[in-house]
Amino acid sequence: MRELYNFLKFKEFEKGLGFEAPELNKLHRSLRLKKIEYSGGNFDKIFAEFKAAHLEYFEDGLLILCKNNPKTAKEISDLRRFYNKKLSPVLGLIYSKGMPVSLSFSLKLSIKKHVSIFVLSQATETEVKEIFAGLKSKTPHASVINNGCKVYFAPEYIVIVAADFNSENCRNLIEHYIYFREYESQLHQYLNLNRIIWGNVDKILKKESVDYRDLPQIKEELLGYKEINDIIETRLNQMNNYLELRLKNAEHLKIMDFLNKYKADRFLKIGSIHEYMKKLWQTTDRSLASAIDFFDSVYQENIQRGLKALQAIFLIAVTASFLTMGAMPGADLTFFDQSGRLLATGQFVSFNFPTLLKFGATVLVISIILYFVWDFIYKILRKYKVVKLLKKPKRLIK
Repeated sequence: MRELYNFLKFKEFEKGLGFEAPELNKLHRSLRLKKIEYSGGNFDKIFAEFKAAHLEYFEDGLLILCKNNPKTAKEISDLRRFYNKKLSPVLGLIYSKGMPVSLSFSLKLSIKKHVSIFVLSQATETEVKEIFAGLKSKTPHASVINNGCKVYFAPEYIVIVAADFNSENCRNLIEHYIYFREYESQLHQYLNLNRIIWGNVDKILKKESVDYRDLPQIKEELLGYKEINDIIETRLNQMNNYLELRLKNAEHLKIMDFLNKYKADRFLKIGSIHEYMKKLWQTTDRSLASAIDFFDSVYQENIQRGLKALQAIFLIAVTASFLTMGAMPGADLTFFDQSGRLLATGQFVSFNFPTLLKFGATVLVISIILYFVWDFIYKILRKYKVVKLLKKPKRLIK
C-alpha cells in the first residue's frame, strides 16, 4: 500500500529493486493524478482522483474504480480502458518484484472479467432492462427490492437503484458485492489452474515408458508446477486472513443483517469454497512431491546402473590387459617333446620388474582412456534409452 501511495504522491519507488525510473515516470504521467489521500483503520485505504476516474484501493486487495455520471456506453468503455491500459500496468510493475509468479501465467488461463456496478438515484423497471440491454448483458438472474433500495444481479453487472446512493449503507453494498464477486472469481481461476496442472501431470504419468533424455525435463516441469502450488497455497492463506478480517469488521459495524437483506453476506459460502480450495491444493502439493520423488528415483537408478556397467567394463579391461602380457617375471617354464618326455626346465625372464611397471602404467592409461571413451559413448546412447515406468506414485493414479 505504501509503495503505491509513495509512487502516486511523490513519484518515489524502491531504488534497490531494479525499477526503471523513466518507465515509471511515463506511467505516472499517463494517470493524470489530481488528488490522493491515505487513511488507516481496519483496512488501510488509498483514495485517488484521476482525470478519468476515482480510485479506492484497500489493503486486502479490493479495488473500486468509479466514474460519476457516465452518460454514454463510450464513457463506460473508457473506464475499462483506463484500468486495462494505464492503471493495471502501474500495479503490475510495482508489485512485480518479489515472489516469482510468472510461472502461473505460463499456463493458459481465461482472462478474468471484473464486475461492474451501476448506481442510479432513480429508475423504473423498464429503464433498468434498457440499461442491461444497452450493455449487451444477460438479463438479471436475481433481484432484491426493498423500500430504500433495489438491486438487480447479472453475471457481469449489478445495478443498484437507491435514492440516497451516497449513503454509507450503499457504499457498504458496493464494497461487498465487488469483494465477493472478485474473491469467487479468483478462487475459480485457482480451480482452473489446478485442473490444468492435474491434466498435464496425468499426461506424463499415463506414459508406459519415456526416453531417458526426457527425465530431467520431466522433473523440471514437475518442479515448476510445485513452485506454482507453493505460491497459490501462500496466497490462499493470505486471502483467508483478509476474509476473516472483513467478517470481523462487518460484525463490528453491525451491518450483517443489512448485507444479508441485500444478498451481500456471502462470508459463509465463500469461506466454505475457500476451505475446499485449500485442501485441493494441499492434496496437489503432496501428489506433486510424490511424482517428483518417483521420477528422481528413476533417474538416479538409471545413472547408478550406468556407473556400475562402466565400472565393470573398466575392471575387465584392466584385468584382460594384464593377462595378455603373458607370464610374469619368475614364472616356471617346462618343455616336453611329442612323446611327453621332459626336455628342459627354466624361468621366464623376458622382462624385469621395471618393465612390468612400464607395461602396467601403459595398460592403466589405456584403460582410463577406454573408460572415458565408453562413458562418452554410453551418455550418447542412453539418451535414446527407453525407461519403463512400472511403479507409479499411487496418489496420481486415477
